[in-house]
Amino acid sequence: MEIPDSWISLADKVVGKGRIAILIGGVDTGKTTLCRYLIGEATKAGIKSAAVDADVGQSWIGPPTCIGMKLISNEGDLNEEPDRLYFVGSISPPGHLLDCVVGTKLLVEEALSSGAEFVAIDTTGLIDGDIGLALKRSKILSISPTDIVLIQVRGELEPLAGEIESVRRWRIHRLRRADQVMRKSRDHRISHRRAMFEGYFSKCVPIDFNFTELRSQRSLFLNGRPLSDREMRSLSQLIDDIVLYAEVSGDHLFAVTPDRVVREKAERVCRAMNLRRLELRQPEWFEGLLVGLLDRDGRVISLGIIERVDFASRRLTIRCRNGSERAAILQFSRFRGDRGC
Repeated sequence: MEIPDSWISLADKVVGKGRIAILIGGVDTGKTTLCRYLIGEATKAGIKSAAVDADVGQSWIGPPTCIGMKLISNEGDLNEEPDRLYFVGSISPPGHLLDCVVGTKLLVEEALSSGAEFVAIDTTGLIDGDIGLALKRSKILSISPTDIVLIQVRGELEPLAGEIESVRRWRIHRLRRADQVMRKSRDHRISHRRAMFEGYFSKCVPIDFNFTELRSQRSLFLNGRPLSDREMRSLSQLIDDIVLYAEVSGDHLFAVTPDRVVREKAERVCRAMNLRRLELRQPEWFEGLLVGLLDRDGRVISLGIIERVDFASRRLTIRCRNGSERAAILQFSRFRGDRGC
């Protein structure tokens, strides 16, 4: 692609030591290509840089559903494995805004603490409505970049610009979408996600874990005390069904049953056990579920797909990268890794 004059001019203003640039624009505005170009210009200038890919649906640093960070010393580095991942667990921000904001901030901080002198941040194309505005505003407020690049077609980012342009520490750069930017079809985007997932999981193997080896996040599972046989029988009577597994943590209960439990019976359990929260799952809910495996420092070791859960032996099998045996935390999502994109 021929580099637009506006990009060359932008690089002269944005690329430099101590600079953090966030790129904001709708779908097909060239954010990723521009991000790679800015990183390339920084590399040519001898500036140690980092790219933070916060586009969870069209990821190019690491697999989809993640925010990825890569430290760049030469142009070939962008083709290597990410240096750090943050598992959001979705290919779309709605319902996951906090993780999108927190993950982006954490990886920018990680890049800076690792010696990056220039950071470029790619973002999703979600800019419309209250959700889009809130997401981009929150990222700007949490990261506090030096430069905010707004790529527009018809002034669609002016509401955001109006909120932030009076802050003196932020430099706002308005760009029109370049004619050279290629528009991608929905099928193209789906194919890209599928290829990224397939490439990632082609390097994964099944690994077995005992329940006792892991704690979880975003679920009550693995965080409580397993119920005794007597407690399991009492719970089965309340639910009027077999209970395959259950844990209690304070006034929270997690339980697995063969069939769905109707609301009336779930409410009966909550009243009888004085629960504030009840999480009920069936065995098939786990199978094919995409998860993140983290070490004791809270860093992502690998993404994984749950292949099997044996509640009798209290073991689960996860397809993940070699080395994941040291995982201490299992981060759940609602994304089915076995169903493509």
